[in-house]
Amino acid sequence: MIGGASVEDTLTLWASSLRDAKQRIRPLFTQERVAASAGQFLDGLLGNEPRKTGWMRAEAAGDPGPWRQQAILGRGQWDADALRDIVREYALETLGDEDAVLVIDETGFLKQGKASCGVARQYTGSAGKITNCQIGVFASYVSRHGHAFIDRALYLPKEWTDEPARLKAAHVPSDVSFATKPRIAHQMIARAIAAKVPFSFVAADSVYGTGAIETLLRKAGKGYVLGVASNHVFYSWGKQQPVAGTASTIAQSLPKKAWRRLPSGEGTKGPRWHDWAYLELADLDAGEYNDDLAGEWTRGLLIRRNIADNSLAFFSTWCPKGTSMQKLVSVEGHRWAIEDSFETAKNELGLDHNETRSWHGWHRHVSLVMLAFATMAVIRHRANTGALLKKRDRGPDRSIVLDPLVDPGNPPHRHEARPAAHPACPHPRMVILAQGSSSQRAQSASQAKITTVMLACLVDRAAILRRLLALVHAVVPDHAGDAQAIILEDPGAALGLGAAMLDRVAPGLDRRLVAEERQRHELALLGDALEPLDRDEAVDLLQDRLQFGGQVEILLPMLRLRPDFEDHGDHGWLRSYCDGRTIARPCAERSAPPPG
Repeated sequence: MIGGASVEDTLTLWASSLRDAKQRIRPLFTQERVAASAGQFLDGLLGNEPRKTGWMRAEAAGDPGPWRQQAILGRGQWDADALRDIVREYALETLGDEDAVLVIDETGFLKQGKASCGVARQYTGSAGKITNCQIGVFASYVSRHGHAFIDRALYLPKEWTDEPARLKAAHVPSDVSFATKPRIAHQMIARAIAAKVPFSFVAADSVYGTGAIETLLRKAGKGYVLGVASNHVFYSWGKQQPVAGTASTIAQSLPKKAWRRLPSGEGTKGPRWHDWAYLELADLDAGEYNDDLAGEWTRGLLIRRNIADNSLAFFSTWCPKGTSMQKLVSVEGHRWAIEDSFETAKNELGLDHNETRSWHGWHRHVSLVMLAFATMAVIRHRANTGALLKKRDRGPDRSIVLDPLVDPGNPPHRHEARPAAHPACPHPRMVILAQGSSSQRAQSASQAKITTVMLACLVDRAAILRRLLALVHAVVPDHAGDAQAIILEDPGAALGLGAAMLDRVAPGLDRRLVAEERQRHELALLGDALEPLDRDEAVDLLQDRLQFGGQVEILLPMLRLRPDFEDHGDHGWLRSYCDGRTIARPCAERSAPPPG
């Protein structure tokens, strides 16, 4: 149970929240089958597979191979930036707060080889050294209600942007050029301001403490606590005690009474205590930066000293005049939330399990993980605030029997209650949800506990049967009722969907109709498999299929069934490849591919 909610309430909340998330992203896809695959992708991210690879997600979804899952990241036609905006609005509906903090940080994705977009030997804190990796810059929204990612971007090193051929091979858009990490952060903050995201401060480490970001936030009337290097120079003016010099020099000259021991928030082992010093450098009129603003704001220097080793960290601050040091310390402490988010997203949701090499593949995968993380944050907040319990107090509709454990992405349907779950249904698992912000946990003892829920497997045998039933409907639409009755009666036989099954569903069925329908499914699967590969890799895949299954021989008639295949990607060579091949076996000897 979570937040006092029963297991039944918790599972209902999971089901309704997942359904809501899938409905929000449905307009991104022009085809229903692609939208369904995206929903299954989300299910796979939230599932219990330790590795969120294409094969693992496909197995959970009941697909014969990873091609549909890979197509979501590769050959599918949809906008990852539109999904990013949906995730932002979805998260803000629950987590939005005027006192929230926007946290900017980066994380590394360890890689091998040189083909993955943006990969290079560069420093990443994930490994603590210079290594072969990708770097992603993220914006996390942290409020008293919880935290979630609302923006992301892949950093392209100079060695990438200086090679047009390499950019083209990774499908990097033509309008993308080299941008430093601070520049990327500047763009993210500008997008948040333009979208009217409610927040009062921005927090970031020393990578992002640049003048351009400071100017942007001053003009927008937002405060900041931005890390700076120890050699960053500070000057004061209009103050009784003049300050001038580098940050480290100023820190060394401070008297003992200038330091205060304060907690910056709750960590995994309790409050995070440090020694702090704060110097107000100047009081400035906000109207100098924006005519619509009024009042005085203070520019300052915040210094953090580690209790164990006396190491120092320095932060440039901008806040309304009179803001306390404890408030600035708390803002800086919100940075812990994004580190916690990276750990959770990588360990639980497969943030670093992306298998694509392209620009759009990276952004699509990360955006879907952001949606999964936001869904968890929303569920946690609703459960802990009792919103679900209040809703249920109105009284449920007893005329509808809901089964939230079966394909929660579909709308509720009316059916007779079954006495017991199918014996093949997997066991549930325990999932640690994204924790709330440190400030929230400090304010409420009930929020200090790590939230756990019983999460049933989101895709089970029943979901597979529904997809098989859809195939039977497509082949024998006049016998849909009989097919449904047989599948519900004998699910084991339905999983095979072989000749005996079809005979039971529709005796005397013309098998050529079945073969053509299966060919259409096989074409879609092969197209999905070929999309993330270059030409040589794709030819190798086709050769392997020729050797082991003879499936290449049916490609040409399949291409004729769907002549727009080459329009879904750069596969014009595939038709020439098939036209130029000698059919090794007569049609009667070819084995029919498995159902899609």
